[in-house]
Amino acid sequence: MVFPLYFAMTGAEFRLCDSVPGLCGWLSCHFSSYNQGITNTPQHLPKGSMLILDDSTPISGHSPEQVTKQITDLLASSVADSVLLDFQRPPTEESLIMAKALLALPCPVGVSESHAKDLTCPVFLSPPPLHIPLQKHITPWQGREIWLEAALGQEAVAVTREGLRNRPWIVANNPTHFSQELACHYQIVPGENEIRFLFQRTREDLNELLGLAESLGIQRAVGLYQELQ
Repeated sequence: MVFPLYFAMTGAEFRLCDSVPGLCGWLSCHFSSYNQGITNTPQHLPKGSMLILDDSTPISGHSPEQVTKQITDLLASSVADSVLLDFQRPPTEESLIMAKALLALPCPVGVSESHAKDLTCPVFLSPPPLHIPLQKHITPWQGREIWLEAALGQEAVAVTREGLRNRPWIVANNPTHFSQELACHYQIVPGENEIRFLFQRTREDLNELLGLAESLGIQRAVGLYQELQ
């Protein structure tokens, strides 16, 4: 498909992969635990790759100037053409300053939704809950460039007198109906005091979701290689 899907790969996956996907992302870049910069940077990336910086090591005393220079030098010495700030920890003053500073990089920079609200940049948006249409999921970000996280998944919710409730997945049930709007399979399981809805997104369903994403103006998607290979 034409819609760009980047496969996020660890350093080990790059080394062990016989044929690296056409679009890939370096998933192993972290903030250093022993200096003010970043660590585990790539030696080489395929053309058109994405550099992904996460906050698995918390941002604490790290230098936005040093990190910006390190990534700028990486971009100059490789063929990566975009950067994703996959910050999943709750925002702090330091992490927000870091994200804002890295927007000065000489390439497109996507920022996770937790940090992107007050920035002018592409927003990296989590996948929609399976019971929510993608169009509704992206509504709060209308007018922004969106990079979507691509993932498979399962979800069980129940309609009760008290409203909608999350429920454990029922392994024995395999959803057989397909919803075009939700881009996933579903099954309805009646109960004594509730009606349970089971949702599942397969690889084929994910292709449907990405086609829908393209039609809605989403610019690209990023998914884990270990899940989507």
